[in-house]
Amino acid sequence: MRYIGIAYKLKNGKTLTRDHIYASWKKYYKHLSKWLKENGYYEKARVMPENVAHIVMGKTSEELKSRTSYSSTELERQLAENKKRLEIKDKEQIEKILFHYGPNWHNEITYIIGFYYTNGDSEIDFMTQENTLEFVKNYFR
Repeated sequence: MRYIGIAYKLKNGKTLTRDHIYASWKKYYKHLSKWLKENGYYEKARVMPENVAHIVMGKTSEELKSRTSYSSTELERQLAENKKRLEIKDKEQIEKILFHYGPNWHNEITYIIGFYYTNGDSEIDFMTQENTLEFVKNYFR
């Protein structure tokens, strides 16, 4: 799923180009969000709930938490084999997850999260306990 490209000018003079934006859309982006809306770019600059067919979440295994590397194939397999999975299709809940989802550090991972987009693409990552919404935490209690 391609939205806008971003180019970073590095200190060494080289340019790093990214052709995607991560799914998260943090609350502190409110000024950027306002500007994007005012200029008609908002829906093209971020993943919108309408772009997400569904989200699947599962608890991260202790084995996976102890590892320092893993492939997306391994994450996909572990999510598929998870005995207790939460599938989210409600667009309001998807928007809340997009709003709270963010960078996840290995020592804090609690959940595997799979974003399945309407165009057939998918993205598998982790979500921390801190970033997770109450309705998700309650489901896994």
